[in-house]
Amino acid sequence: MKFDLLTHNKGCRRLLLIFSGWSTSGGFYSNVSRDGWDVGVITDYSDMSLDIGFLDEYDTIWVFAWSLGVKMAAVSLPSEKITAAFAVNGTLNPVDDNEGIPVGIYNGTADNLDIRNLKKFQLRMSGSKDVFDGCFNNDYTDEDISALKRELYLIRDTDRKSDPLPWRRAFIGKNDRIFPYDNMMRSWSDSGVEVTELIAPHYIDISDIVNMVVPDTEHIARRFAGSGDTYLDNALAQRAIAQKLAALLKRYARDKGGKALEIGAGKGLFTKEYMEILSPQCIDFVDLIKLDEFGLAASEKYFQTDAEKFIADAGDNAYDYVLSSSAVQWFADLNRFIINSARILSNDGILCFSTFVKGNLKELDTFRPSPLYYFSVDNIKKMIPESFEDIEVVEDTIELKFDTPRELLMHLKLTGVGGFAPSSGLSPFRLRNMKSLTFRPVYVLARKKTVNTVSKS
Repeated sequence: MKFDLLTHNKGCRRLLLIFSGWSTSGGFYSNVSRDGWDVGVITDYSDMSLDIGFLDEYDTIWVFAWSLGVKMAAVSLPSEKITAAFAVNGTLNPVDDNEGIPVGIYNGTADNLDIRNLKKFQLRMSGSKDVFDGCFNNDYTDEDISALKRELYLIRDTDRKSDPLPWRRAFIGKNDRIFPYDNMMRSWSDSGVEVTELIAPHYIDISDIVNMVVPDTEHIARRFAGSGDTYLDNALAQRAIAQKLAALLKRYARDKGGKALEIGAGKGLFTKEYMEILSPQCIDFVDLIKLDEFGLAASEKYFQTDAEKFIADAGDNAYDYVLSSSAVQWFADLNRFIINSARILSNDGILCFSTFVKGNLKELDTFRPSPLYYFSVDNIKKMIPESFEDIEVVEDTIELKFDTPRELLMHLKLTGVGGFAPSSGLSPFRLRNMKSLTFRPVYVLARKKTVNTVSKS
């Protein structure tokens, strides 16, 4: 196997890693991009050797595996290095009568592969002549065909144990003529992995999948900035969440003063609540949008930047509080945020944030190709390291009622809720009788353990 870096930004610590579909080269994925991420691709499945040293260059790695690349990702990558993984029209058992390509069809494709049959295969997976002409008009030599044959046999015959990668979602094309739809559904439905069905053939542009699931921080910022004048009057759920989070925080507070870091302060709903409880002398505000100055603390600094990177670069023991309400659901790596929070908090410092869990805005899920991924409460509990104590994780449900679907849609617009997820399919006609939104917040509080140091004389 071969790794190629398609896009590189100096100092970048995030990687979108593509495991290519069979018979495609690295250049096939040159349109994949996301601000703040490097993009790399694995190709050439003619042998099982892969130098995974490049993984050490990154803190956050999201894997996108297409077709036969799903199995190759599973047998090649160490799970502890991967933040999230997405399967696209493939399964972990790709040569299987019940969960993959039927054995007879797979073997027949490999045994009878020639240039003519390869073109027929690529036309079948394209779904249309136009897509085939635009994407698969390569010229192949007999040597290329021999190499592709070897790949098919190796993928079929490898018995290397699969590592349980953190698969978040499997995308399944209803019109797939390579992997039978029923086989893919059977394979993933019993795995606990979320399944998203798409009206698509076997070939799905990986850039479309990336755009669905990787938070676009610029777009998120534009949406929230655009709702700035209307947010406070309409953010009913967010206000209730800020008040509940502050009420829980009140039980944790021991002293007043100190230095706080707040992530995603926005219009200050949570800021005003915790100021009465903590009264920090210094506050660093980090947000994607430019904030109005609050003037609540003696010293306030404002940073319009990516909060995950800001926290990763912050010094050890720099803050007495790390605070955030209804913001970290956009993070690419929630687990690393919690770990970094432990590092930058002082002894006895408090981590206090809210996010959302599975079932949040569930009413909209069927209208969007790929809703934002939400962790379960158990997932979040497992992320909290042993360096914390007095841990509290509290679930909640807030339901907003509306008189009409149009009023519901207006609420989404006026608050910026919905973030980056595609919403072009939302309309009063399609929503029909939908007149409620369910928010599923979770509140997380933890205190950093005091580490006693003994000086040597």
